[in-house]
Amino acid sequence: MSGARPDPGCGENIVAGRVNCDRRPLPGLDVCGEVSSALPFESGRFTGIAAIHLLQDLEYGAIAPCLAGPRRILAAGGTLRLAVPDVDRAIDACRQHDAGYFHVGDADARRIGAKFV
Repeated sequence: MSGARPDPGCGENIVAGRVNCDRRPLPGLDVCGEVSSALPFESGRFTGIAAIHLLQDLEYGAIAPCLAGPRRILAAGGTLRLAVPDVDRAIDACRQHDAGYFHVGDADARRIGAKFV
């Protein structure tokens, strides 16, 4: 795994050359555990981390705690690459008043536009 970049929350998208991490035991996975606390690497080990399509699957209040694990293992000056889903889909959900599409609860955002994070 030398030089490899962790991919926390990779799901079934196992990519050769990355340290594939997910909370579910999946075939080809390198690390199984919670992203927020169970990444078994020393602090500051990696210069880059890719978390692709991880954040949208979390409840709103779980986002910051989830990023604690990657932050801990990221070296000073390192890069955390985040990717989130299709913005067009989110805009369509907003236009259709589909509050169920968003993971932000009404206690945190009452209006549909406020759920757009």
